[in-house]
Amino acid sequence: MLKKRIIPCLDVKNGQVVKGVKFEGLKILGDPVAFARQYERSGADELVLYDIGVSLEARQIAASLVAEIKKVFSLPLTVGGGVTVLSDVDRLFESGADKVSINSGAHKTPGLIQQASLKYGRQSIVGSVDTAYNFNLNFYEVVTGGGRHKTGIDVFKWIDHLVESGIGELVVNVIDTDGMQSGFDLSLLSEISNRWHLPIIASGGAGSSQDFISLFKKTHCTGGLAASIFHSGHLEIGQLKSNLETAGIPIRL
Repeated sequence: MLKKRIIPCLDVKNGQVVKGVKFEGLKILGDPVAFARQYERSGADELVLYDIGVSLEARQIAASLVAEIKKVFSLPLTVGGGVTVLSDVDRLFESGADKVSINSGAHKTPGLIQQASLKYGRQSIVGSVDTAYNFNLNFYEVVTGGGRHKTGIDVFKWIDHLVESGIGELVVNVIDTDGMQSGFDLSLLSEISNRWHLPIIASGGAGSSQDFISLFKKTHCTGGLAASIFHSGHLEIGQLKSNLETAGIPIRL
């Protein structure tokens, strides 16, 4: 049976780890290299780094940061944020990323995922989707720009497009639950993980071990991604894995 992955996420702006709720009210938490070192020791299976800065300078800082993190974190590292052209993908792989995550860039540059997948292999390209429920039109809508921009695109149709374009892995971040620590959106994640048979990482809402247990028992997601509860020390990865093992969830020890 495929073992589930526990993945902490570092949102980085201007070289510092930040975190908010639903991408708003960001607070500076500290040095991403120190966080990476901590997660290496605590038993994380992988690490995700999202550069949420907006300037060219921020992109260059992020690229150099990847190299620094790889000195202290030996496990798979996925990097994303502001990836809009193939040269962005090149730079991140050259800096040491094991996988590159593409989100808004797939909207801005049609064909980017296909180009990257053909060059580096499907297994190295991650499609990242931010979605929020549109109560007026009664569907899950793809949003970009940290949830600020509504696209009018149905999330299921967009995932179809990403899979056909060549992603090897999918991260689904539900904006409605991001940073709330009230649990994953199990209904949506169950439907998505039933439709597509590729590694699917759930993001947004983790607040306890039980949230991860429910995720893995009620969906086919292969990984759980979280930030707030790990950064704060509210939930230690070692304790989480022990609780998952007790619950009969196959994990990497």
